[in-house]
Amino acid sequence: MIRVPSAWRAVRGHVHGLAQASVQGDLEIGVITPELLARIDTVFAPLVGPLPDTLTLQIGPCALAHRALYWSGALQRVENLSVSTRHHLGPAKMGVDGNSHFEATLPAPHPKAGLMALALVMQMINGTAGAGPDADADGQGMALARLRKFLKNFAVPGQNTPFLLSAALALDLPVRRVSAMVLRVGWGQRQRLFASTLTDRSLTIGAMLARDKHASAALLRQLGLPGALNMPVRNADDAVAKALKLGFAVVVKPMDLDGGLGVAADLRDEARVRQAYARAAALSPKVLIERHVQGTGHRLTVAFGRVIKATAKLPWGVVGDGHATIEQLLQADAVARAALPTGAVLSPVKPIALAAWAFDDEALGLLAQSGLSLGSVPADQQFVALRRRNNAIAGGTTKRLELEAVHADNLELAVRASAALLLDVAGVDLILADIGCSWTEQDALICEVNAQPQVDAKTMATILEQAMQGSDGRIPVWLILMRKGARAPNDAQAQHIMQRLGADALSTHEAVWLQGRRVAARLRDAWHAAEVVLHSPQVSSAVLVLALDDVVTHGLPVDRLSGCTVATDVASVHEALRAFPKGANGLAPGVVHVANGWTAQELLVVRRATDMMQAHMCDRSIEGTTDRSIC
Repeated sequence: MIRVPSAWRAVRGHVHGLAQASVQGDLEIGVITPELLARIDTVFAPLVGPLPDTLTLQIGPCALAHRALYWSGALQRVENLSVSTRHHLGPAKMGVDGNSHFEATLPAPHPKAGLMALALVMQMINGTAGAGPDADADGQGMALARLRKFLKNFAVPGQNTPFLLSAALALDLPVRRVSAMVLRVGWGQRQRLFASTLTDRSLTIGAMLARDKHASAALLRQLGLPGALNMPVRNADDAVAKALKLGFAVVVKPMDLDGGLGVAADLRDEARVRQAYARAAALSPKVLIERHVQGTGHRLTVAFGRVIKATAKLPWGVVGDGHATIEQLLQADAVARAALPTGAVLSPVKPIALAAWAFDDEALGLLAQSGLSLGSVPADQQFVALRRRNNAIAGGTTKRLELEAVHADNLELAVRASAALLLDVAGVDLILADIGCSWTEQDALICEVNAQPQVDAKTMATILEQAMQGSDGRIPVWLILMRKGARAPNDAQAQHIMQRLGADALSTHEAVWLQGRRVAARLRDAWHAAEVVLHSPQVSSAVLVLALDDVVTHGLPVDRLSGCTVATDVASVHEALRAFPKGANGLAPGVVHVANGWTAQELLVVRRATDMMQAHMCDRSIEGTTDRSIC
């Protein structure tokens, strides 16, 4: 039905317009009927969702080939790997056996993961078609479990970083991993660095202030903003004394931790304060006590001077219906949570048995504080809180709000708080009763300003778009391909090439020039030299000199080229550059120019390289060769 007749190979660079590294090889597919194709579709839909419309319209072997490549990426995406939805499939070639043969390229930032996913897809396709041992459903289930376990090895840490990778792909921005948590988006002068929602322009002093809740609250109050009235405490006795000074109710929290860790709110007696201090002190030696403000918690996410998202955050609790007791409502809540998929908004990070979770001291204490018990029947739509903090890990829920529903004064307050702490991106946590009314007309509190807020995929894409300010992150890049072993340009030749192309950087396998000056660098090869140029923040336009054979084998170091000259040696390059038409900035962009001097055998390699590069050119054109067979 479907098989790979030979081993596939990994390609580290860009080919056929793909934004990521890939694996390449051949697919062989037998006869496919519309009925069989429909049956195969029903197998994959529950695993990865429906097919894109562009794929559902295709039929025959070509349709199955496209599906196999798409599903291989989709199996990785559902496991939180950022894999492009694009792939490349060459034209079908009919074999002597009547089967169709395709040259395929599958995006694979992790080649082993991509190949393992493709193998499973083929196994499931063949099993659905009843092709031999692959038809074993139990075996397919075990293989899927192994794949999911294997893919966890490649998962990007954190919540925001996978969203950032996916957003860069969706927005067609070049992105590379610098480290586990740091991403580079773009090249040269147009690049930006990101670590979660921190950017290369996030000031360290702002992040330090935000992490110190005592200092940040004091700074906010100095500016006339509703920063928390809080005080450090040394021990439990000190906490009680300062609670009495502030007046109940109070909040106890670690001074330097995020995510609601160790926070206990709405404490109304000395015993609760002592218990809360013990829990907070176990997490951090720095503990705060502050005045409690009654109201709903809200998170206003600020990016580059404006609020881009608003949410209301409720603690875990139950909503009355006028008939059921609180205990009955808890049982129903437990059933509903158990049915949620992993990672759903309402789902706690770790499943907690109802008896150990709902009936603990905190829940029972909050009920008693409100004059309720497990046997009480709340009124219809009455909310009964069973946790003092509203984080998802403690069962809290988050509701997204339309920005129009937030009073303009409250939006301005969030922006001012972010600016006060010198943050370009921030999560401002605001407590008040009514977000639709001005904070100046009610009791309000900025309980925290988070310098690295956790966001959703949509918000991460908005932050990335705003950070790039309309730029696609790319600088002009010109490629020169020469024979393997050809002498690299010397200093004078490199200067001439850069001047002719209007570039301020050039790389070869021997040297790198930045801003027109040769710089010392320990280079492994021409590919490494190209990366040195592309990653250097002072570069506005670059020339990359590589061997033709290396590009055919490894792909391109970049996914977009301003132009390319394919020449046998440096002298041929100079001749080609003199013949090139000039544009507004150096040579006319978007042209692959193939110089003369190649042998017939070499021209076959040239043709393969130009075919691979076509989708990466500005206007995808080829000029300058007398042998039109390569076009």
